[in-house]
Amino acid sequence: MVARESAQAWYSHLMLRPATMLLPLLLLGACAEAGAPCYTSIDCLDNELCVDGRCRLSCKGDDDCFDVDVCRHGYCQAATAAVDAGQAGADAGEGDASAHDAAGHERRDQDASQTDSSTPDTTTPDTTTPDTVQLDTTTPDTVQHDTTQPDMAQPDMAQPDTSAQVDGAANDAFAPPCNGPAPAPELCDPNDPALRACYTFDHDLLAASDDIQDGSQYANHGTSSDVAHETGVVGLAVSFTGQEGSHISVDDSASLNITGELSIEAWIYARSLPAAGRVGILDNNNQYGLFIFDTGEFRCGVGSEHLYAGAAATGTWTHIACVLDDSGTWLYQDGALAGYRVSSGTISTTPADPMILGANSPSGDNFDGLIDSLRIWQASRSEDEICWAAQR
Repeated sequence: MVARESAQAWYSHLMLRPATMLLPLLLLGACAEAGAPCYTSIDCLDNELCVDGRCRLSCKGDDDCFDVDVCRHGYCQAATAAVDAGQAGADAGEGDASAHDAAGHERRDQDASQTDSSTPDTTTPDTTTPDTVQLDTTTPDTVQHDTTQPDMAQPDMAQPDTSAQVDGAANDAFAPPCNGPAPAPELCDPNDPALRACYTFDHDLLAASDDIQDGSQYANHGTSSDVAHETGVVGLAVSFTGQEGSHISVDDSASLNITGELSIEAWIYARSLPAAGRVGILDNNNQYGLFIFDTGEFRCGVGSEHLYAGAAATGTWTHIACVLDDSGTWLYQDGALAGYRVSSGTISTTPADPMILGANSPSGDNFDGLIDSLRIWQASRSEDEICWAAQR
């Protein structure tokens, strides 16, 4: 619904322009192909995304775009370009018949036959207030922070500063409505071969080998150092101090040397943002990683290719998802598309350094905050799957 409101606000702004300026824009196919140059989405308007160096109008469906455009990949584009992109994505995806790959492409690669070649509908867009999803604020479905008595499971470890803690419920106010059936409540499915690591952080922290339990079938357990338990979005979360040595280390393994498609999801609560440089949420050195930079943006890194998008904030839970498929790299914040870039889809499997949670691998860039429900797949998660995960 955010994209729909943004599109209508932009349309109202457009109607205030002189007719001599309006006609060329409409003949160009609205703003889908005539956006301003950009480097990242922060160079664009609030209702736009930076795609391939141009600001494009964001959307959730074709109704959010002008009549000559269609909504594909979260932004408005000319119908002929969307058909070509959809066909290219379908051709590139032939031969991969797994259920996860099919789900990952369901929303991003539309069949070209669905494009209407008839005369475009020129009906004036509806500028009335769009429907919004009403949230039940009286009984949230997630575990709440107890700010008067924090749950600290490690009495023998240093107590982190919890003065900045707030309600641990999911940031549902910014999550879009989801399509399709809701997934099973189980976070970690040990029968899913594509799920390569799954950390609930609900197990005891023993400051010993393998005290961070992996719920996937690959047993990629981690070893904690200078971390503690606090109340999370679902159950418990792990708290990092932001100081050198506060992290979780996971030994290198073949199951984490992911090639092809990739998805990373996590709930993040930042107490502070880096004054300079970056902090690491997850880093499998030179292979893939998720960081927060001093610009306030998230960075989804795959090999040497990096996507900067989204807006990090302190004092609130945020759901972040990084997805790589055969068409590019995607970053979602709170279930909504925040950024996209074309990429080669190539992931290195070296070096053999440990994967680090809460910092950079092999060291440094330590994160000050909490992480909950972190999962890694060798598959591209669909938009609907990511949307539902952001509702927990």
